[in-house]
Amino acid sequence: MTNTTGILGTRFAEHTYYDAVAFRDGTLVEAGSDLVSGAGLRQIDGAGNITLACADAAGLPPDVVPQRAGPDLAALITRWRATAAALTEAARAADPRISRTTIWVRRQTQHVVITPAGAPAIRELRRRLRVTMAVEATEGSATATASCAVARPSGTEPDRTRLLTAITRTAARAAWHLRPGPLPDSPVPIVLGGMASGFFLHETLGHGLEADNVLGHDDTLGALRGHRIGPEDLTFVDDPSATSSWAGQRHDDEGVASEPTTLVRAGELTGLLHTRATAAALAEEPRGNGRCADFGSIPLARMTTTYAMAGQHSTSELLAGMPEALICTSLSGGQPDPVSGKLTFTASLVAYARDGVALGPIAPVQFSGAPANLLAGITAIGDDLTMTPAICVKHGQAARVSMGAPTLVLGRRVLG
Repeated sequence: MTNTTGILGTRFAEHTYYDAVAFRDGTLVEAGSDLVSGAGLRQIDGAGNITLACADAAGLPPDVVPQRAGPDLAALITRWRATAAALTEAARAADPRISRTTIWVRRQTQHVVITPAGAPAIRELRRRLRVTMAVEATEGSATATASCAVARPSGTEPDRTRLLTAITRTAARAAWHLRPGPLPDSPVPIVLGGMASGFFLHETLGHGLEADNVLGHDDTLGALRGHRIGPEDLTFVDDPSATSSWAGQRHDDEGVASEPTTLVRAGELTGLLHTRATAAALAEEPRGNGRCADFGSIPLARMTTTYAMAGQHSTSELLAGMPEALICTSLSGGQPDPVSGKLTFTASLVAYARDGVALGPIAPVQFSGAPANLLAGITAIGDDLTMTPAICVKHGQAARVSMGAPTLVLGRRVLG
C-alpha cells in the first residue's frame, strides 16, 4: 500500500563540529576538526519518492541554521595527553609484550533544527564522544591486535578508571592470542561472545530489517514477517530513545519521535525499521529510525541501539556443558555476496575451549551462510548482554550505532 495524501516535507538544518585526536604510544600523532553547517529540504510524494534541495549556511538567511561557537580542540588535546600516556603505561604493565597502543578520541557537537511540514520546529543539541583503543602485542615475528571502544551519550569524557580497566583487558587479550594454533580437525561449535555476538546480529538480522533494504526485494528477511526465524528465546529490539546509549536521541533526522521497535519477538519476525518514505510506502508508522549523515544527504532507515535480550541459559553453565567449542570475541566482515547473498564473517580472536575452559588461541576462523540459515543455526542464547558502541556505514553515510547481544551458540556453520 502507498500513501496517497500528497507531499510530506521536512527541513533539516544543522551546525555540527567534529574534532578528533589520536595518540600512538602516548604521543600525539593527529589532531583536526571540521564544521558542517547548512540546511536541506526533503520532500516525499505519495509514492514514497524523495527529493532533496540543500544549501550551505553561507547561502542561507542567518536564522535558518543554528549558529553556535565550537568546542576547544586545544583543550581536548591537553586533557587527553596525560590520559593517553597513562593508558599506554597500563597496557604495557598488563603484559611486557605490548609493543604499540593507539588511542583515538572523536567528538561531535551538533545543533539541529528539524521542521516537519505543518509542525513546530524541533531544536536539539546532540553531543557525543567515543574513545577507541587498539593494542598490539609482539613476540618475535608474531603479532596480535585487540581493540575496544568506550562512548558517552552526553559528550562528557569517560571515567579514567573505566578506560584503564578496558585497555588492561584488551592488552591481555592481544598478548594471549600471540601464537594461535590450527583449527581442530573435527567440526566444533562456534560460540560468539563479547562484541562478536552483537556484530553478528547487526549484520545478519538488523540490516535485513531496514525497510529501504526490503522494499522491492522478495528474498530478504523482511519478507518473512510473521514467520519463525530463530530460537524461541531470541527477542531483538531497536531503541532510538535509549538515553544511556551514544546512538540515542529524542527525535530522528526527520523529526519523528524516538520509540523502540521489537523486530523479533520469541523467535518470530515482527517489525521493520522505517524512514518517513518507507513508512508511507508500506502504510506503517515510523518510530525514529530516519537518519542522515548531514543536511545534504537523504535519510535512510538505520539501526540505532539494537540488541538481543538475555536468553534462558546461564552463559557459564552453557559453556561448561560444551565438550568442545571455538569461542570468538571479535568479528568482522558480514557484507553480502552480490551473487549468492551469503554473508562471510572472520573471527580474529578465537579460543579453543573444553567444558567452558579456554585452553589456547586458534588462528582466525571464517564462517558463512545466508542470513536466514545463520539465524536458524543459533542453538542457545546466554544471559550476559554486552553492548558495543560503533560506527555503521550504509550507502556511504556513517551513523552512530550501539549493538549488543548475549553469548550465542551457533550449532550449524560453514568453515572455510
